[in-house]
Amino acid sequence: MIKSDHLPWHRTLTARLLAPIAIMLGLVLLLGIMGSTARHRIVAAHHEVEARQKVRVALIEIRSLSRSLQRDTLNLIIEPEPAERATISAKVASRLPEMSSALDRLGEDRTFAGRDCATFVAEQRDVSALLRRSADLAQRGERSSALAR
Repeated sequence: MIKSDHLPWHRTLTARLLAPIAIMLGLVLLLGIMGSTARHRIVAAHHEVEARQKVRVALIEIRSLSRSLQRDTLNLIIEPEPAERATISAKVASRLPEMSSALDRLGEDRTFAGRDCATFVAEQRDVSALLRRSADLAQRGERSSALAR
């Protein structure tokens, strides 16, 4: 067997010094990739939460407008004073378009898109139409017909 003055590469002093550094570098790269992936997932989840929060606020706004319209329509039906009925009628007239545009915005929101959104928006439009008809009947003095709606 021939003896050599040279040791195999993996037994040299250089290899013994560089091996831990290479392992640590590999671990740092692995941790960096894992951290970046986790950060992207967290950012995506945060954006999803913000989008759903906007939908929640829009739903609360629509509920508030719907209740205001219901209250104003009922007040319009039962109010005996013509001056007060004119004020209430103006409120109803201003809130109906506001309700319609809030429903349009919600219907266009991609976060709340789908069958649930379409059903909700359609039902709210039906409610708005009924309230509009009741308010029109009350303004014409047909209070009993307006209450029947």
